[in-house]
Formats: sequence, C-alpha cells, structure tokens
Amino acid sequence: MAQMICDSIQRFFQSSGLIRFSVGHKYKTQNPNDRGAEVYGGGWEADYAEMVLEKSKAMLENISAHEEQGEIRVVCGDEVLW
Repeated sequence: MAQMICDSIQRFFQSSGLIRFSVGHKYKTQNPNDRGAEVYGGGWEADYAEMVLEKSKAMLENISAHEEQGEIRVVCGDEVLW
C-alpha cells in the first residue's frame, strides 16, 4: 500500500506541493482514544494506517531527483525485481 501511495503521489503531484495524510480516527480532539476497528491478529485500524502513511512518507523523502516519473517497477516485498 505504501508503494502505491508513493507512486500515485509521484504521478499526480509532479510539480511538488504540500500533501497531508490523515489516519482517520487517530488524533481526533473529540475522542482522542478512538483507534478505529480492532485488527485481526492485534492492533488497531488507525495505528496500521499511520504505519502505512509513515512508510509512504519515508519512500517519498528518499526518491532521488533523477528518478524518472512514470517508470514501471515489479516489486516483491522490498526487492525491486524489474
């Protein structure tokens, strides 16, 4: 999911700009302890959403300036196969 978010941002926001992420339930002032639905196997919906968005952020920050827009990659886990 993080890779898809990163790729989509690269594709649709090529001239840069400020992009804000929201993790939904988390950080709501009216109900600060709301973490959304419980995730099968442990954890909470908002916490997993935040982890995906943090990974997306890190990926975007590590993109090299010379990397071409619109390139297609085949990825397995963290390894780029092609």
